[in-house]
Amino acid sequence: MEGRILLVDDQPQNLRLLEAMLGPYGYRLSSASSGDEAIRTATTETPDLILLDVVMPGIGGYDVCRQLRANEATKFVPIVMVTANPDQDKIAALEAGADDFVLEPFDKQELLARIRSLLRIKRYHDTIERQAHELTALNQTLEQRVAAQVNEILSLRGLGGTALFRREGEVWTIAFEGSAFRLKDTKGLHYIAALLRQPDREIHALDLVTSAPADDRPIPAGSDAGAVLDAEAKAQYKSRLDELEDEMAEAERFNDPERAGRARDEREAIAHELAAAVGLGGRDRKAVSDAERARINVTRAIKAVVDRIAENSPALAKHFESTLKTGTFCVYAPDPRSALKWEL
Repeated sequence: MEGRILLVDDQPQNLRLLEAMLGPYGYRLSSASSGDEAIRTATTETPDLILLDVVMPGIGGYDVCRQLRANEATKFVPIVMVTANPDQDKIAALEAGADDFVLEPFDKQELLARIRSLLRIKRYHDTIERQAHELTALNQTLEQRVAAQVNEILSLRGLGGTALFRREGEVWTIAFEGSAFRLKDTKGLHYIAALLRQPDREIHALDLVTSAPADDRPIPAGSDAGAVLDAEAKAQYKSRLDELEDEMAEAERFNDPERAGRARDEREAIAHELAAAVGLGGRDRKAVSDAERARINVTRAIKAVVDRIAENSPALAKHFESTLKTGTFCVYAPDPRSALKWEL
């Protein structure tokens, strides 16, 4: 089926002409001979396109167009106005909300081309709208599934005494005091999970780093690593800065603020690393010890995660701020009077 087209004209001969022109191309045609009938038919059948005559007794074509645009069921249906006046009517049609404009007598090939173009745009719109509804439904299903899993765990472990901090692929499911949410996988989440597994035990920052997944590079044993960045590393950083400038420009060109923000954050992080690696006069700074570097990185990673948690659960963020101690040695030290248990 090529599409459903509503033909609107008060002249029967014009309707017959349009039916003869369009019928052989597989379009499903319906017709209306007045503005009132056109509005009723359009709102009940919801055609894919409307060919609407401008001059009709009673409700004219412009008013029909305005009413269809104001109706939720028909506001996105393409409307092509049909008239014999090429100047005045065209402006009025566009102001009324029409998508296109054809003149009588019809040029068959031009009319067919305009119809195909508008039907193609309508199909794109319908596809996007359907996918948006499906995505909304999927998100609701996922949220309900997470909430059900959290409630099941809490009910099995007792009232209010259990919290959840569990990795599931590339995301972590976290639940605390009745609220549940998910965060994208980061190193800081692994560090916190390692501390939650062994409450009140001090763990060296180096051990936390080396306990992270294999794709997180562990810091090798040693003390002074010489220059913070060698020449090759600095060259790679500077090359990446150029790439990020291009990426930011492209993101802004395509109106993608999220992508631009990610590129801007990475650029600032690299610039910070370069500034830390080079002293006055461009001389290389010496690297700090591995233990000190681990302390700094672990502290930053955990703080970043707690900040993200605060956006979803201020109560859990407050709990971590008072119980997570970072430094060369890190520890999760909850109140000994608390009966809180973590599902990991």
